Amino acid sequence: MNYADAFRRFWFTPTNMTFKASDNALIFDMGKILLQTEYMLQNQPTRAVECDQQFADFFTKHYDAITKEYPIYW
Repeated sequence: MNYADAFRRFWFTPTNMTFKASDNALIFDMGKILLQTEYMLQNQPTRAVECDQQFADFFTKHYDAITKEYPIYW
């Protein structure tokens, strides 16, 4: 797929987040991170490239294991 004016993107979406109150702060308790993707072409509806969607699904499914290997995602 080669489109000069198209771009592909990934972004993280937090879901089901819960927090606990502690003194004057909110502390993250639990939740899940989803990796989402799409490509955009001017004047066209957005959609995902199949290989990008497969990567995003894999990343989301294995997020906990990935955070152990790469703590930056924790």
